[in-house]
Amino acid sequence: MIGDGVPGSVVVHAGDEIRYADGQFLALVGAGSRRELPGRSLSGLVAPEFRDPLVAQFERVDSGDAPVLGTTVSLRGAPGGNVIAVTSRVRWEGSDRLQTSFLPASGGTPAVGSFRAPAMDEAPIGITISDPSRPDNPLVYANDGFAELTGYPREEVLGRNCRLLQGAGTREEPVAELRRAIDAAEPVTVELRNYRKDGTLFWNRVTVVPVELQTGDVGHYLGYQRDVTDAKLHEREKTLFERHAEVTDDAIVVTDREGTITYVNPAFERITGYAAAEAIGRTPRILRSDRHDGTFYAELWGTITGGEIWEGEFLNRTKGGEQYRARATIVPITDDRDEITHFVGIERDVTDDALRNKTLSVLNRILRHNLRTAASIIDGYAELLEAELDSPEQRATVEVIREETAEIERIAERAGKIRSLSNRTSKPRQWEPAHVESLAREYRRTYPGAEISVTVDVDGRLRLPDVEMFELALGEAVENAVSHADSPTVELSVTRAEDGEGVRILVTDDGPGIPEIERQVITEGTETPLAHGQGVGLWIMEWVMTGLRGSVEIRDVEPSGTEVVFRLPAVEPSDAE
Repeated sequence: MIGDGVPGSVVVHAGDEIRYADGQFLALVGAGSRRELPGRSLSGLVAPEFRDPLVAQFERVDSGDAPVLGTTVSLRGAPGGNVIAVTSRVRWEGSDRLQTSFLPASGGTPAVGSFRAPAMDEAPIGITISDPSRPDNPLVYANDGFAELTGYPREEVLGRNCRLLQGAGTREEPVAELRRAIDAAEPVTVELRNYRKDGTLFWNRVTVVPVELQTGDVGHYLGYQRDVTDAKLHEREKTLFERHAEVTDDAIVVTDREGTITYVNPAFERITGYAAAEAIGRTPRILRSDRHDGTFYAELWGTITGGEIWEGEFLNRTKGGEQYRARATIVPITDDRDEITHFVGIERDVTDDALRNKTLSVLNRILRHNLRTAASIIDGYAELLEAELDSPEQRATVEVIREETAEIERIAERAGKIRSLSNRTSKPRQWEPAHVESLAREYRRTYPGAEISVTVDVDGRLRLPDVEMFELALGEAVENAVSHADSPTVELSVTRAEDGEGVRILVTDDGPGIPEIERQVITEGTETPLAHGQGVGLWIMEWVMTGLRGSVEIRDVEPSGTEVVFRLPAVEPSDAE
């Protein structure tokens, strides 16, 4: 693009041959029309003593020896004294060409040429000129763009070194690179953390070009400053995305606006069997199975091209032909004009989850229906048998059968609760700590011999990750406390957690306590043939609290009894709630 980052009178040329000149350059050299200059020698328009250095500058930039170079020249017939010729590469009509911009300079101070105001003062980037012949290489010129970028008025920066923009967050490495290039009289571009006058930080892409005099000495340093904060933030976000994508177990695929894949992560390769090189350049159609019709995909495409997020499940097919179930989210990505540029798809292979849910459904049915039915039949026959027996020993034996049958029924009932844990999506909701008193009343009715007290030392409502699941775990703790003694004393207390941010609920009883083997199994999280727990309720408490990002702790109470401590994250409700 002509003039990109280098404003002024612009000439595009191949070697020394002019291909294009803008209106400012035409006026500068007194040309009557654009047709006069193409095909002519650009160096032929400068005074003879400046031609060789200018051509040498063209050759160095064209060969790639330096990206940008500047030198001082005098244009024949141009008023206002010397000018600075800055040469860089440019793409012009499909070919690589050179671009030279001519900026005003007279002696050590910028000239007030007729073309300076639109060319430099009003340029959309910061432009500065410094004078290395003076102590500390101070700025002798700064344009409006520099003042707008930095917040410093011109009168505050002229006579000072440009390092006034540096601060605590400025890294030493790019500063050292900039200093080295200036000392070596070489062009350089670096990106610096700089500070505006008001102290705000911004990323500054600084290009410094040495401008040589006819003697070969550096007469000026021409500086360009551009705010690239947004680009750096985008680069950082892109880096964070890619780092996350590299380690996540979810398949991530990025497509362009037309649906062509531009990126896949390692999890995509692992799940689908397609290497990145095989997938990029194709579309997600490579994963289609025969389980969805055209309407399904048409509705999906209509949703995301309309700017909406799509969520659902696919039955996809791997490269090897195996089907797998994926839960997916597809998000449209828009630019600053709110136009869609890409789509990001995140997929999780839930094939094992689906099989697990089906297995749990079958086990749940067997436990809740078949097992409960069998237990009811056993209990019914045991009741009939008990009524016909006279021997106390025989009646005691039948009573044991009935007690164990009742325990089987309780285990079957808990199976439904376990099923709900595996099939539930938690939703944060407000919870009244006073609900603990309602729970206590229920257990007082069920266990008339139990003495249950409640203490609540928390004002107002608390926002818990999942109220129903927490109350399920709390109920299991209370059930355990009241069901293992004839006349238990149980205390329930609700207080703030030790850190003041969450909530702590204690269930304390004076019963026989929980066997060590039971607590060890829960603490370690695994069972073995020689170490397994009988308490389904303990497992429910552990699973619920883990799922709610909380914790459960079981402690002995002297001289006898158990204390169960629940800790949950909690957030005070907002005014809107």
